Amino acid sequence: MKPSGWRPALVAACAFVLVSVFAYVLAYTGLPGTAPWAGKFGLEFDASGRPYEISVSQAIPGGPAWRAGIRAGDRIDLRRNPVTSNVRVLIAAFNGEATPLSLVRGAGNATVTVVPVRQPAGWDFWLGAFDDVLFVAFATVIAWRRAHVPQMRLLALLVLSGVFSTLAFPAPDPFASLAIATASTLGGVAGALLWAVVAGTFAAPLSPARNALKWAATFFAAAFAALVLASGYAAITLRIDPVPLFYSPVSGVPFTLLVLTALAASVLAIRASRGIERQQALWTLLPIAIIFCAIRVITTVATLVPLSPAVDFAANAAIAVVVLSAGFALTYAAVSRKLIDIGFVVNRAAVFAIVSTIVIGTFVVVEWAVSEWLVNASHTTGFVAGMIVALAIGLSLRYVHAFVDRWVDRIFFRKRHEDEAALRNFAREASYMTDATLLLDRAVREVSEHTDAESATILVRNGSGYASVGSANGDRVDENDAGILALRAWNKRLDLHDRPDSDLRGDVAFPMISRGALVGVLVCGAKRNGEGYAPDESEALFALAQGVGTTLDVLSNRSAGTLESLASTQNLILEELRSLPGKFTGNGAAAENDAGARADAENTRLRER
Repeated sequence: MKPSGWRPALVAACAFVLVSVFAYVLAYTGLPGTAPWAGKFGLEFDASGRPYEISVSQAIPGGPAWRAGIRAGDRIDLRRNPVTSNVRVLIAAFNGEATPLSLVRGAGNATVTVVPVRQPAGWDFWLGAFDDVLFVAFATVIAWRRAHVPQMRLLALLVLSGVFSTLAFPAPDPFASLAIATASTLGGVAGALLWAVVAGTFAAPLSPARNALKWAATFFAAAFAALVLASGYAAITLRIDPVPLFYSPVSGVPFTLLVLTALAASVLAIRASRGIERQQALWTLLPIAIIFCAIRVITTVATLVPLSPAVDFAANAAIAVVVLSAGFALTYAAVSRKLIDIGFVVNRAAVFAIVSTIVIGTFVVVEWAVSEWLVNASHTTGFVAGMIVALAIGLSLRYVHAFVDRWVDRIFFRKRHEDEAALRNFAREASYMTDATLLLDRAVREVSEHTDAESATILVRNGSGYASVGSANGDRVDENDAGILALRAWNKRLDLHDRPDSDLRGDVAFPMISRGALVGVLVCGAKRNGEGYAPDESEALFALAQGVGTTLDVLSNRSAGTLESLASTQNLILEELRSLPGKFTGNGAAAENDAGARADAENTRLRER
């Protein structure tokens, strides 16, 4: 397919998945005046250890199966059931559809009819649906903005596959339900495989280890897809026992291995990448890993450990926040021209998390201590004590934040903190320098050493424009240049990507303002690692530019004042010589004229300077 055809194709795929999301929602909620499709038997199943039999591990008291007479320990014999009943039991129950089931209890057999009831859509259902809609929006943005990039096309398909894997729902026809469930599960397989494929697009050519991981991921994906198709075939024909395929933990091993293989491929891809590609790999592969691993962890914990409703709510809410955050990061990495400094993001996140933990923990402990101390006090006394505690914590928040900020910088981000401090220190030291050339050279060197910028240039005022130090006149930037005007008017950092009509070349520019005039411009190129300039780093560079600009203006005025003073002194001497009485004749008069001519020439030269 031509690159121009990928955008409409991917957008159409996004529309299809979005329609599937709405169908999924309607299956659980129903249209106005119609019953929803999703139902539940009120049963929990397990492998019985016997061929073609499912063991009932629990029958919820008062549920449809309980009312039909099914109890824990009963076994459902799939060979005696209609095909439609097997599909409903193994895949999904349909609300209100009478389903005959053949039971084995002890040595006897019985047939009961269970009528599933509506499966309510709880808060977790709506949160999941909200996540799905947002991820379809993420995929649409990627498809619309970056469909011409093969890597981004794979990323959009990965997101859509992941969303589609969550959209299994029952349909009125049992075989349609089986087809939907099979397609949904295969969507999850495709998403995990695309994760490994996307990891292989970084730092090409692939090493032997990375190439082996790519083929291993393909093998595990094919193996699990074969199991999925085999389970559907077994549910319909019973030529294969479907129970182990649906209920044995071993059946999920290939998918787990696929996820682990894709994770290992991502780690190796990040390690093999360099510069801007490494940052792109981090921002792309890390959110995908978080999404897959978070879902697998919460699913495993939910199946192994009985959770209380409150813990279950907190766990699912945390997973939702993590997954959504990863989705935003993934979309940002896909469509952004340059990436935010990930170290700065981690820094701020760490500070916020630690401060929040300290404040909440302190409030809980102090509140508990106060309530224990005032256990017999009146309600008013307890309320006043609580207000005092809240006020004390609020007033101390600033100091806690400052302490944590310093601690995080010192422990985890020492180099970053030292670089920012070096830039600010030089901004202060610049005011004591007396040589303009040395000042500019030192400023450029400090910026290059402490920002990891590919280039750093200072342009100073030169006639009707600005030119970098030591550059030819052809490198000048006119004073009416769009970037120069923006710096002069707003006196703040300028992102040069937003000013394509400017002749300033670089990533960001900082104004050097003194006495309301733009005396120069500090231009920083892109970083070697592909990151953007963090806010704290930009503030330090802005301070450096202001300090150097002020000193440069002072030195320029001092130099101009010295020249004017020398010229004025020479004029006085010349006038004094000319006012002397005519004592010189012959050679003396000629000497006087020569001296006057030389004085006039020197005076002219000084004025020109």
